[in-house]
Amino acid sequence: MSGLELVRAAQLPAAGYLVLRGLPLLTERGEVNADGILRLALAFGSPSTRDGGRALWPVTPRIGNPDSTFSVRAGAAALHTDAQYRPDPEDLVLLFVVRPARDGGDTLLLAAADAAAAVARASDLRALRAARWSWSVPAQFAAQPPFRAPVLSDDGTIRWRRDNFVACDRRQHEVAERFAAAIAASEKIVQLRLAAGDAVIFDNRRMLHGRTAFTDPRRMLYRVRVRAAC
Repeated sequence: MSGLELVRAAQLPAAGYLVLRGLPLLTERGEVNADGILRLALAFGSPSTRDGGRALWPVTPRIGNPDSTFSVRAGAAALHTDAQYRPDPEDLVLLFVVRPARDGGDTLLLAAADAAAAVARASDLRALRAARWSWSVPAQFAAQPPFRAPVLSDDGTIRWRRDNFVACDRRQHEVAERFAAAIAASEKIVQLRLAAGDAVIFDNRRMLHGRTAFTDPRRMLYRVRVRAAC
């Protein structure tokens, strides 16, 4: 894949994400350049296969249930981190755009520090840092007991996904609702309109991501979760 040596030398900027343009994501026969995508991912670390059994995961509408996990349905995706239900989420997420939606589906990004700053109540901030938050595994992946960990950690990292969160009590549910509303309304959200051949790489531990609504059934992205190279 062209520019691989430049990418190999690159690091994520202070913003926590990197956009690459004009990548050859299709072969001359019009097929997805899976080998090229994975070679590029290897420049950033080790691609993970633990959820879904494959490193290259298609993000395209194929299930009509609106309650299905974001990668298999159309519509908006609220700000979240990947693999928040695991004790050790992958460090990076790489999204490769093969075919953007005609009617939306823009990528949204919000830094963990900006998400924390959106919390207006000191009591909510303390609650988000408590290790009482439980995260369930999406039905598409292997079953395991819910994992418990704080939303905001002392090291500046974050784990969050509203629809995978299992409330311990009413107060925690209320804190979650306020936090979800606060980050959705943040003025610090970055909105990216990506074209075919573009990719975005972001820090999965320090950056929330999501997307705007869309209905186009032909939208096709590929996701690779990566454990960063030391």
